[in-house]
Amino acid sequence: MRDEVTRALESYRPRIVVHAAALIATDRCRARLDECLEVNVAGTVNVARACAVYSVRLVYISTDYVFDGVRGNYSEEDVPNPINEYGRSKAAAELVVACGEKSLIIRTSFCDSTAWRYPTAFTDQYTSKDTVDVIAPDGLAATLSPLSGRLHIGTYRKSQYEIARRIDPRVRPITLGEVPRPLPRDTSLNSARWNAYKSTLRAPGPEREC
Repeated sequence: MRDEVTRALESYRPRIVVHAAALIATDRCRARLDECLEVNVAGTVNVARACAVYSVRLVYISTDYVFDGVRGNYSEEDVPNPINEYGRSKAAAELVVACGEKSLIIRTSFCDSTAWRYPTAFTDQYTSKDTVDVIAPDGLAATLSPLSGRLHIGTYRKSQYEIARRIDPRVRPITLGEVPRPLPRDTSLNSARWNAYKSTLRAPGPEREC
């Protein structure tokens, strides 16, 4: 994969690379840790190395699961403390991306606007997740912005069940205590930095003299 990434950058010479590829299923990451590390960490190393060679801005799509979910409303200054293999692999990849001077790490969470992936959703797990049609435009604007470092993008705090029911009213409620794997309880994100930047994009320019 390393050679493939290098050849792609050599051929196309992009100004920006958005790295969104990841193994995201928490159960699969737990059962197949080698695959999780290969995709989420080693794959990110390959992309980051190639971007460094060609001086390309790297935008990395990370996750709210880098946090332990104890209190929610996490800002970019809060220290990650992931509690499962998926979260730990993404937190490790963030450290790799952060080595790049112009890099941007976007922590977010989104889902399909047309279908919920599961028959159930957690009533006691909270998130800033929203549908991809809501999150993607902000992600694109952030990618094209001069921002670097870490950036949180999300909407209001809600339960997984609330957003699932908005997408599919047939979804059944479930609680975290009913599953045998470690999942964070509240990974809602504080998006104040992004919202402040967005407000400057909407601000009217100075009036011209007639």
